[in-house]
Amino acid sequence: MKPDRSNYEIWFIDWLDDNLNETEVGYLLAFLKDNPDLQDEFNDLAMVTLEPSDVVFSRKNDIVKQAGCYTETQFDNLCIAFLENDLTPGQRDELKEIIDHDEKKRNQFELFQKLKLKPSQVKFKRKSIVKKLTAGQKVLRLSFAGLSAVATIAILISLYLFFTSDFNREPLQTAQNIYRYSFH
Repeated sequence: MKPDRSNYEIWFIDWLDDNLNETEVGYLLAFLKDNPDLQDEFNDLAMVTLEPSDVVFSRKNDIVKQAGCYTETQFDNLCIAFLENDLTPGQRDELKEIIDHDEKKRNQFELFQKLKLKPSQVKFKRKSIVKKLTAGQKVLRLSFAGLSAVATIAILISLYLFFTSDFNREPLQTAQNIYRYSFH
């Protein structure tokens, strides 16, 4: 990768931190030659130097968080995370240290361990009623209902036509039968 207008700041910082090899320094110098407007920015950055101060804070250990400095809510969350296996090894060690040194917290931790919930054995017998159907299941159910309605109507129409045609012919046949038997 060579320096360009999108990444030149990274190259400048790497040069200031002395992280560039000879080839990369050559790329940077060639880039600056082709972009004289950035040469001033590069020179300004080169003049800036930061020196670490000699101030020493003697009470650093006072601001380090101790294992027992958790609020009740934080300790509760730590206990729950332990039960759910969500703690890092460092957090596990910290929790162990807390409950080893504080009797009240140990008792509270033991109560949390006893609070594991077990699912009830009650089964809802009619869960198919509340089960949400997929789009395909809805289409299938509606198509069955529609086909059933069409089939019912077709059966009723065919029965109607069959029986009405028999009723229409029956008086005529009866009259013909009477005529045939009475006059012959």
